[in-house]
Amino acid sequence: MTNDAKGLVHKILSQGPGILHAHFKYGTSAAVASSADLDAAGRAKVLAHMAKLGFKPKSASFKPFGQPEKIKWLWKKLDEAGGLRDGSPAALLAFVGRTLGAEVSDVKFLPTAQASTVIEALKSMLDRAKRQAQVK
Repeated sequence: MTNDAKGLVHKILSQGPGILHAHFKYGTSAAVASSADLDAAGRAKVLAHMAKLGFKPKSASFKPFGQPEKIKWLWKKLDEAGGLRDGSPAALLAFVGRTLGAEVSDVKFLPTAQASTVIEALKSMLDRAKRQAQVK
């Protein structure tokens, strides 16, 4: 990314809540205060716009993934870290149901806000599992 593009992105993102909507209104219908509030299509549009500004990911294999994929990836990592008794997809859906207080048939049907809640819970659990593994 050129210094001009870096400066522009920093300026855009530092202007406060709703600024992403002002600069990246490519079909998104609501202003967002944070990129965490974007859905998969919104993230793809922001990344496409940043690419036009000169942003290049460090890795040639960089592929942004959506929240459902991130949830499944975190669940897999949590299982690998020894933080789960049962790392099956059914156990993941049970965890999501307990976390959100509602039954879910697949994580791909979660709204952005609920998926973010699940992601944050999984990240906390993964951090805790990694700390416990270091203590042992």
